[in-house]
Amino acid sequence: MNIVIFTSTSRSVVGKYITHELKKVFPDSSIVAIDTSALPAKMEYLRFQFKRYKKRGIKGFINTLKERKDKVICLTDWRAHFTEAFEKLINNNSIPDYTPDHIVSSTNGKKTEALLKKLKPDIIIQNGAGDLLKPNIFNIPSIMSVNMHHGVAPKLRGASSIFWGVYYGRKDWVGVTVHKIDAGIDTGPVLKRAEVAFEYGEHPAKLFAEATITGTRLLLEALHDIEKNNNNISFLPTKNEESKYKSFYKPKHYFALQKNNWHPVK
Repeated sequence: MNIVIFTSTSRSVVGKYITHELKKVFPDSSIVAIDTSALPAKMEYLRFQFKRYKKRGIKGFINTLKERKDKVICLTDWRAHFTEAFEKLINNNSIPDYTPDHIVSSTNGKKTEALLKKLKPDIIIQNGAGDLLKPNIFNIPSIMSVNMHHGVAPKLRGASSIFWGVYYGRKDWVGVTVHKIDAGIDTGPVLKRAEVAFEYGEHPAKLFAEATITGTRLLLEALHDIEKNNNNISFLPTKNEESKYKSFYKPKHYFALQKNNWHPVK
Protein backbone atom coordinates (compact mmCIF):
# COMPACT_ATOMS: atom_id res chain seq x y z
CA MET A 1 0.00 0.00 0.00
CA ASN A 2 1.45 3.32 -1.12
CA ILE A 3 1.21 5.79 1.78
CA VAL A 4 2.12 9.48 1.77
CA ILE A 5 2.64 11.19 5.13
CA PHE A 6 1.72 14.83 4.53
CA THR A 7 3.43 17.02 7.13
CA SER A 8 5.55 20.18 7.43
CA THR A 9 9.18 21.13 7.91
CA SER A 10 8.35 22.52 11.36
CA ARG A 11 6.92 19.31 12.81
CA SER A 12 5.60 19.30 16.35
CA VAL A 13 6.42 16.52 18.81
CA VAL A 14 3.07 14.98 17.93
CA GLY A 15 3.87 15.12 14.23
CA LYS A 16 7.29 13.56 14.75
CA TYR A 17 5.84 10.77 16.88
CA ILE A 18 3.12 9.88 14.37
CA THR A 19 5.62 9.90 11.51
CA HIS A 20 8.03 7.68 13.46
CA GLU A 21 5.36 5.13 14.35
CA LEU A 22 4.10 5.04 10.77
CA LYS A 23 7.59 4.60 9.33
CA LYS A 24 8.28 1.70 11.71
CA VAL A 25 5.32 -0.22 10.31
CA PHE A 26 5.24 1.17 6.76
CA PRO A 27 8.93 1.94 6.04
CA ASP A 28 8.31 2.59 2.34
CA SER A 29 5.86 5.40 2.99
CA SER A 30 6.87 8.79 1.55
CA ILE A 31 7.12 11.99 3.56
CA VAL A 32 5.94 15.16 1.83
CA ALA A 33 6.58 18.28 3.92
CA ILE A 34 5.43 21.84 3.47
CA ASP A 35 8.17 24.41 3.87
CA THR A 36 6.45 26.69 6.36
CA SER A 37 8.96 29.46 5.61
CA ALA A 38 8.02 29.53 1.91
CA LEU A 39 5.94 32.47 0.68
CA PRO A 40 3.02 30.35 -0.64
CA ALA A 41 2.68 28.62 2.75
CA LYS A 42 2.73 31.99 4.52
CA MET A 43 0.13 33.34 2.11
CA GLU A 44 -2.13 30.33 2.80
CA TYR A 45 -1.86 31.07 6.50
CA LEU A 46 -2.60 34.77 6.00
CA ARG A 47 -5.66 33.99 3.85
CA PHE A 48 -6.92 31.67 6.58
CA GLN A 49 -6.43 34.35 9.25
CA PHE A 50 -8.10 36.97 7.05
CA LYS A 51 -11.20 34.78 6.74
CA ARG A 52 -11.31 34.42 10.52
CA TYR A 53 -10.97 38.17 11.12
CA LYS A 54 -13.53 38.95 8.41
CA LYS A 55 -16.00 36.63 10.12
CA ARG A 56 -15.35 38.11 13.57
CA GLY A 57 -15.34 41.73 12.43
CA ILE A 58 -13.20 44.63 13.65
CA LYS A 59 -14.24 44.09 17.28
CA GLY A 60 -13.10 40.49 17.15
CA PHE A 61 -9.82 41.54 15.53
CA ILE A 62 -9.13 44.08 18.29
CA ASN A 63 -9.97 41.50 20.99
CA THR A 64 -7.56 39.04 19.37
CA LEU A 65 -4.75 41.59 19.54
CA LYS A 66 -5.54 42.29 23.21
CA GLU A 67 -5.42 38.57 24.00
CA ARG A 68 -2.00 37.91 22.46
CA LYS A 69 -0.05 38.12 25.72
CA ASP A 70 -2.51 35.89 27.56
CA LYS A 71 -2.50 33.41 24.68
CA VAL A 72 1.26 33.02 25.06
CA ILE A 73 0.84 32.35 28.79
CA CYS A 74 -1.81 29.68 28.10
CA LEU A 75 0.20 28.03 25.34
CA THR A 76 3.35 27.93 27.45
CA ASP A 77 1.48 26.30 30.33
CA TRP A 78 -0.21 23.81 27.97
CA ARG A 79 3.09 22.81 26.37
CA ALA A 80 4.76 22.28 29.74
CA HIS A 81 2.01 19.92 30.91
CA PHE A 82 1.87 18.14 27.55
CA THR A 83 5.63 17.61 27.40
CA GLU A 84 5.76 16.20 30.93
CA ALA A 85 2.89 13.79 30.27
CA PHE A 86 4.04 12.75 26.80
CA GLU A 87 7.63 12.04 27.85
CA LYS A 88 6.34 9.74 30.60
CA LEU A 89 4.10 7.93 28.13
CA ILE A 90 6.97 7.24 25.73
CA ASN A 91 9.39 6.45 28.60
CA ASN A 92 11.56 9.47 27.76
CA ASN A 93 12.63 7.85 24.49
CA SER A 94 13.89 10.20 21.82
CA ILE A 95 11.84 10.52 18.62
CA PRO A 96 13.85 10.71 15.37
CA ASP A 97 12.99 13.47 12.94
CA TYR A 98 12.90 11.97 9.45
CA THR A 99 14.19 13.91 6.48
CA PRO A 100 11.32 14.60 4.05
CA ASP A 101 11.42 12.83 0.71
CA HIS A 102 9.83 15.86 -0.93
CA ILE A 103 9.41 19.49 0.14
CA VAL A 104 6.60 21.65 -1.24
CA SER A 105 5.74 25.30 -0.72
CA SER A 106 2.01 25.09 0.02
CA THR A 107 -0.72 22.75 1.23
CA ASN A 108 -3.18 22.94 -1.64
CA GLY A 109 -1.19 24.59 -4.44
CA LYS A 110 -0.86 23.35 -8.01
CA LYS A 111 2.73 22.17 -7.58
CA THR A 112 1.78 20.18 -4.49
CA GLU A 113 -1.15 18.68 -6.38
CA ALA A 114 1.12 17.72 -9.30
CA LEU A 115 3.69 16.08 -7.01
CA LEU A 116 1.09 14.06 -5.11
CA LYS A 117 -0.50 12.88 -8.35
CA LYS A 118 2.92 11.78 -9.53
CA LEU A 119 3.45 9.79 -6.31
CA LYS A 120 0.11 7.99 -6.88
CA PRO A 121 -0.70 7.36 -3.21
CA ASP A 122 -3.33 4.91 -2.04
CA ILE A 123 -3.53 6.80 1.26
CA ILE A 124 -2.59 10.35 2.26
CA ILE A 125 -2.24 10.92 5.99
CA GLN A 126 -2.70 14.51 7.10
CA ASN A 127 -0.06 14.97 9.78
CA GLY A 128 0.30 18.68 10.42
CA ALA A 129 0.36 19.77 6.78
CA GLY A 130 -0.61 23.35 7.45
CA ASP A 131 -3.97 24.41 6.05
CA LEU A 132 -7.07 22.21 5.75
CA LEU A 133 -6.80 19.90 2.75
CA LYS A 134 -8.96 20.92 -0.19
CA PRO A 135 -10.68 18.53 -2.64
CA ASN A 136 -7.90 18.86 -5.22
CA ILE A 137 -5.59 17.27 -2.62
CA PHE A 138 -7.69 14.94 -0.47
CA ASN A 139 -9.30 13.32 -3.53
CA ILE A 140 -5.96 12.32 -5.06
CA PRO A 141 -5.42 8.97 -3.26
CA SER A 142 -6.92 5.86 -4.83
CA ILE A 143 -8.43 4.93 -1.45
CA MET A 144 -8.74 8.00 0.79
CA SER A 145 -7.05 10.76 2.78
CA VAL A 146 -7.02 10.20 6.54
CA ASN A 147 -6.88 12.51 9.55
CA MET A 148 -6.43 11.86 13.27
CA HIS A 149 -8.66 14.19 15.31
CA HIS A 150 -7.97 14.80 19.00
CA GLY A 151 -11.56 14.49 20.14
CA VAL A 152 -14.56 12.22 19.62
CA ALA A 153 -15.99 13.11 16.21
CA PRO A 154 -18.54 13.85 15.03
CA LYS A 155 -19.80 14.64 18.56
CA LEU A 156 -17.34 17.50 18.85
CA ARG A 157 -15.15 18.80 16.08
CA GLY A 158 -12.34 21.36 16.06
CA ALA A 159 -8.78 21.60 17.33
CA SER A 160 -9.66 22.18 21.01
CA SER A 161 -12.18 19.35 21.44
CA ILE A 162 -10.39 17.76 24.40
CA PHE A 163 -10.15 21.10 26.20
CA TRP A 164 -13.87 21.75 25.67
CA GLY A 165 -14.70 18.24 26.85
CA VAL A 166 -13.17 19.04 30.23
CA TYR A 167 -14.51 22.60 30.31
CA TYR A 168 -18.12 21.50 29.76
CA GLY A 169 -17.88 18.25 31.69
CA ARG A 170 -18.38 16.11 28.60
CA LYS A 171 -16.19 13.04 29.00
CA ASP A 172 -17.72 11.63 25.83
CA TRP A 173 -15.98 14.43 23.88
CA VAL A 174 -12.54 13.52 25.24
CA GLY A 175 -10.79 10.99 23.04
CA VAL A 176 -9.48 10.52 19.53
CA THR A 177 -10.94 9.77 16.09
CA VAL A 178 -9.38 8.44 12.89
CA HIS A 179 -11.54 9.48 9.95
CA LYS A 180 -11.65 9.94 6.22
CA ILE A 181 -11.09 13.53 5.15
CA ASP A 182 -13.89 15.33 3.34
CA ALA A 183 -14.67 18.99 2.70
CA GLY A 184 -15.75 19.69 6.30
CA ILE A 185 -13.78 20.04 9.52
CA ASP A 186 -13.58 16.59 11.17
CA THR A 187 -16.84 15.59 9.44
CA GLY A 188 -15.64 12.61 7.41
CA PRO A 189 -16.73 8.98 7.92
CA VAL A 190 -15.17 7.46 11.04
CA LEU A 191 -12.74 4.55 10.75
CA LYS A 192 -11.72 4.19 14.40
CA ARG A 193 -12.26 6.11 17.62
CA ALA A 194 -11.89 5.77 21.38
CA GLU A 195 -12.57 7.81 24.48
CA VAL A 196 -9.77 8.61 26.92
CA ALA A 197 -10.71 7.58 30.45
CA PHE A 198 -9.84 10.15 33.12
CA GLU A 199 -10.93 11.85 36.32
CA TYR A 200 -11.59 15.57 36.51
CA GLY A 201 -8.64 17.43 37.94
CA GLU A 202 -6.21 16.15 35.31
CA HIS A 203 -4.78 18.74 32.94
CA PRO A 204 -6.37 18.51 29.47
CA ALA A 205 -2.89 18.58 27.90
CA LYS A 206 -2.20 15.25 29.63
CA LEU A 207 -5.36 13.87 28.03
CA PHE A 208 -4.19 15.26 24.69
CA ALA A 209 -0.92 13.34 25.12
CA GLU A 210 -2.79 10.13 25.93
CA ALA A 211 -5.06 10.66 22.92
CA THR A 212 -1.98 11.01 20.71
CA ILE A 213 -0.68 7.59 21.75
CA THR A 214 -4.09 5.94 21.44
CA GLY A 215 -4.88 7.67 18.17
CA THR A 216 -1.62 6.61 16.55
CA ARG A 217 -2.35 3.00 17.48
CA LEU A 218 -5.86 3.31 16.02
CA LEU A 219 -4.44 4.89 12.87
CA LEU A 220 -2.15 1.91 12.36
CA GLU A 221 -5.02 -0.48 13.03
CA ALA A 222 -7.15 1.31 10.43
CA LEU A 223 -4.38 1.10 7.84
CA HIS A 224 -3.91 -2.61 8.53
CA ASP A 225 -7.68 -3.18 8.18
CA ILE A 226 -7.73 -1.38 4.83
CA GLU A 227 -4.76 -3.37 3.60
CA LYS A 228 -6.08 -6.72 4.89
CA ASN A 229 -9.62 -6.26 3.58
CA ASN A 230 -8.44 -5.39 0.09
CA ASN A 231 -9.80 -1.85 0.34
CA ASN A 232 -13.24 -3.06 1.48
CA ILE A 233 -13.66 -0.29 4.01
CA SER A 234 -16.22 -0.24 6.79
CA PHE A 235 -17.04 2.91 8.75
CA LEU A 236 -18.57 3.28 12.19
CA PRO A 237 -22.28 4.19 12.29
CA THR A 238 -22.44 7.83 13.44
CA LYS A 239 -25.32 9.23 11.37
CA ASN A 240 -27.66 9.78 14.31
CA GLU A 241 -25.07 11.25 16.70
CA GLU A 242 -24.88 14.88 17.68
CA SER A 243 -22.34 16.92 15.76
CA LYS A 244 -20.96 20.20 17.07
CA TYR A 245 -18.01 22.38 16.13
CA LYS A 246 -16.13 24.65 18.50
CA SER A 247 -13.14 26.75 17.61
CA PHE A 248 -10.06 27.42 19.74
CA TYR A 249 -10.62 28.33 23.36
CA LYS A 250 -9.84 31.86 24.51
CA PRO A 251 -7.52 32.77 27.40
CA LYS A 252 -10.54 33.55 29.60
CA HIS A 253 -11.73 29.95 29.18
CA TYR A 254 -8.28 28.56 29.95
CA PHE A 255 -7.87 30.69 33.07
CA ALA A 256 -11.37 29.78 34.27
CA LEU A 257 -10.65 26.06 33.91
CA GLN A 258 -7.26 26.48 35.57
CA LYS A 259 -8.81 28.40 38.47
CA ASN A 260 -11.31 25.57 38.87
CA ASN A 261 -8.44 23.06 39.17
CA TRP A 262 -9.28 21.50 35.80
CA HIS A 263 -12.81 20.60 36.85
CA PRO A 264 -15.76 21.51 34.58
CA VAL A 265 -16.66 25.19 34.52
CA LYS A 266 -20.02 24.78 32.77
